[in-house]
Amino acid sequence: MDIEVSSNRERLTNDLENWLVYFANRKKKAITREEAAKLSQRVMANLDIEDPTFAHKGPSWLALEIIRNRD
Repeated sequence: MDIEVSSNRERLTNDLENWLVYFANRKKKAITREEAAKLSQRVMANLDIEDPTFAHKGPSWLALEIIRNRD
């Protein structure tokens, strides 16, 4: 994997983790920092960061969708 892509993936993973915690708190849904970290790592491992939809909407949109659909 390219070093630039790897660092972008790490940054986006961290951003997704932060957004997950933020939106969970706003929606009054419980999520720990550890759960958010694991979830963001799993999601980002399977996500094509070059995908135009993700590139346009970004990790905040993805985090909100995850929190909305979480039990």
